[in-house]
Amino acid sequence: MNSKKRNKRYQHFAIALLFLAPLTLLPKGFIETRYNLFEYPELFSLFRYSTLLGDGWMLLAVLVFILVRLHFYTNRKKLKELYSFIFAAALMSLTVCLLKNIIFHNELRPIACLSLQNAHWDTTQFNIHFNRLHSFPSGHTATFACIGFFLMRFIKKTFYLRLLFIGILFVGFSRMFLFQHFALDVFIGLYIGLFSVVTADKITALILNKRKNPKTVLVLNNSL
Repeated sequence: MNSKKRNKRYQHFAIALLFLAPLTLLPKGFIETRYNLFEYPELFSLFRYSTLLGDGWMLLAVLVFILVRLHFYTNRKKLKELYSFIFAAALMSLTVCLLKNIIFHNELRPIACLSLQNAHWDTTQFNIHFNRLHSFPSGHTATFACIGFFLMRFIKKTFYLRLLFIGILFVGFSRMFLFQHFALDVFIGLYIGLFSVVTADKITALILNKRKNPKTVLVLNNSL
């Protein structure tokens, strides 16, 4: 898929994500206190395993996938995929770390803000660690959004593209359901993942073009 078609596809998904913006304007905790593991404990396992898709090891899994492709199909296009993914993962990780650990390091998580509102919520019944700080943005959401939007370049059928997009949203919602993040944390995480991929593609194209142009200049000079 050429860059123009890919960028157009990203634009469509960026616009689609905007339809989620009104959710961030709701009172803090409006969604989280109604749809969570305490209210629907039977869904805990589903969301607990779904949220693992946003773990850092998934970045390594995709990197291995790209390296395997590069091993069997060595060409400029595959090398470009490798550069793009490395830049996207690095940019996403740095952005999340900067916001979460430095700029908004005191931002409270749902468990620290809302747990006292319901006396029947028992955190000990779930095999999960409830973080209390560094809520903004959602790192798991940003990670899987970065992975998902990057992998879309390998998908041609619209049905599977939409399915992957729903999967990205589902992982984001899992962070809210597990009482780890608020809607705004997830919303921004989605855009961090998307823009990391878009920016990485542009950086990669710029670097490869700079590497290509000097060779062209040398050929012209030799011919003269």
